[in-house]
Amino acid sequence: MNKEHDKLFADLDALTEEQIEVGLAAGVWNEQVRPLVQHYLCDLKVTRVEAAADQLDEMQKATQLAVEKAIKAETRATAAFIVAGGAILAAMAAALIPFLALRRLARASSPQWPLSNCLILVHAFPAILTRDDTSRIGSP
Repeated sequence: MNKEHDKLFADLDALTEEQIEVGLAAGVWNEQVRPLVQHYLCDLKVTRVEAAADQLDEMQKATQLAVEKAIKAETRATAAFIVAGGAILAAMAAALIPFLALRRLARASSPQWPLSNCLILVHAFPAILTRDDTSRIGSP
């Protein structure tokens, strides 16, 4: 009887679920073997469902990991934007402070000069340095 069962299970291993279902519907197996074949078919289906559930669990874990990574990336991007905003403000202050200092210097040296004349002198300063007579740079 064991040899018959071993041969039966070897034959069932060679078949797909659909082929076994068709064989059961067609009455290929006798009444003594039919419950074993049905049990074998149920085991195949349970094994397939368990494998699908395991795969679903793995996919769910991978999705959760991806969500966690996305949250971390979003937090880092927000921090980078905040730092960049601070850098922009620092650059604007770095440009404004010398501008205000030049403006105050221009007012202190001669109050009748408007700011535009001060800026013209600043832009003309390199031209003054290229003259042959550089001794007049420091003189009023």
